[in-house]
Amino acid sequence: MPHLNTAIDKIWEAVILMEDIPEPPNMGHEPPPGRRSREFCAYHCFHGHTTSNCRNVQKIILRMIDQGKLNHFLIPQQQNLPPPLEEQASGMKTRKKTYLIEVGAKAKNLYRNSILHSFRSIKDFHDNVLSRVYARDNDGKEILNLEKISPLKDWQRQPILFNAEEALGGGEMHESPLLVKPEINPKAKTDEEEDDDADAWAINMILIDPGSSVDILFYHTYKTMGKRDDELIPSTYKIYGFNGSVNKPKGEITMWIPLKSITKEIVFCIVDVESPYNALIGRPWIHNILGVASTFHQCIKFPLPQGVGIIRGDPIEGKTVMRLMSMKVKNARISEETGKRRYEKESDVKD
Repeated sequence: MPHLNTAIDKIWEAVILMEDIPEPPNMGHEPPPGRRSREFCAYHCFHGHTTSNCRNVQKIILRMIDQGKLNHFLIPQQQNLPPPLEEQASGMKTRKKTYLIEVGAKAKNLYRNSILHSFRSIKDFHDNVLSRVYARDNDGKEILNLEKISPLKDWQRQPILFNAEEALGGGEMHESPLLVKPEINPKAKTDEEEDDDADAWAINMILIDPGSSVDILFYHTYKTMGKRDDELIPSTYKIYGFNGSVNKPKGEITMWIPLKSITKEIVFCIVDVESPYNALIGRPWIHNILGVASTFHQCIKFPLPQGVGIIRGDPIEGKTVMRLMSMKVKNARISEETGKRRYEKESDVKD
C-alpha cells in the first residue's frame, strides 16, 4: 500500500459513501465457533480478520487511488526528492531532469561490503513460476526451456582491449573496488517521449561486482527515488551475502540505463540492508551489454554501433571505501582481542 494519512478502516468508511461497492460472495459466512476471533471485517461482515487487513478492501482502495479518487488520503512523497541537477546542454534545449543520489562513504554505513550471489532453490519456486521454467517433451520428460539466442551483430563482435596506460597512475597497483555513477531511468521511453526522456537519476556509489548473479538496488535508494512498495514484483529467491547471511528481497523492479545510442533494461532486486553503496550491478546487466569490467583499469568497456563505449569508475570513492573498510576490520580485530584477554583474565580470577 502507498503511504496513507489515515487508517485503512477509516478510509473504507469514506469509500462506501463514495461508491456502491458490490457485496462479496461469502458475505456474512461466519467461521465455526472454535475458529472465531474478535477481529471483524466490515466488508465481509464476519469475524476472522480486521477491515484493515482485508485483501479485498486493500485492492478496492488501491483501484480507487489509481483512479485519483482518494488522493486526499495520500501522503505526498515527491517533496523530499533531491533537487534536479542543472542540465548543461551545448547549444541544445532539453526538458530532461536528472536527480542526484549520493551516499557518503562514512564508517557508520559500512555494515556490509557486498552481496555476492543469490541462491535460487527450485523448492522456493511457486507452481506458476515452474511452468515458465520447465517444459515437457512428447514422452512427458521435463526439459529446460531455453530461449533462442539471436546471433551477434557485427558491431557487437568488435574486440574489447585494455592497456597499461588506461590504469590508475599508469599501472599503479591498487585494490580499489569499481564504483560507477550511471544514470538510471525508472520507466522506459516510449515513441511519444522520443524527444523527452523520462526523469533520470544520477546515482553514485554503485558497486560493479562480476561475482554477483543479481543486480541489486538497496531499499534506501529505492525510497529516495520516490518509488512505492506496491510497484515491486514479488521475488521467489533469497540473497546470500559474503558472510553467509540470508536476506529475503522486498521484490524486483525493472529500470533502464541509457548508454549513448542504446538503452538496456536492468532488473533490480530490492534488498533492505545497510550498505555503503546505493546499488550493486553484477553479471546479468554486464552480460546484457556485452561488457567487460576491469577493476584494475577502473572502467567497463562495451560495444556500440559507433565504437567501444566506456563507463569509468570513481577511484577516489573507491580508495575511500577501501580505507574505511580496513579501519573497520582493524577495529573489529582489536575489539575481539580485547574481549579475549578480558575473558582469559576473568577465567584466571575464577580459578
